[in-house]
Amino acid sequence: MSEGKDFNKSCMEILLLACLMLSFLFFLRFWAKE
Repeated sequence: MSEGKDFNKSCMEILLLACLMLSFLFFLRFWAKE
């Protein structure tokens, strides 16, 4: 039971990191265009 919970938590952290990375890359591109 706890293993599934830890895996779910890891997935959420990875998704959060991926969102942050994409946002950062998008911001850099937008900033470079200015």
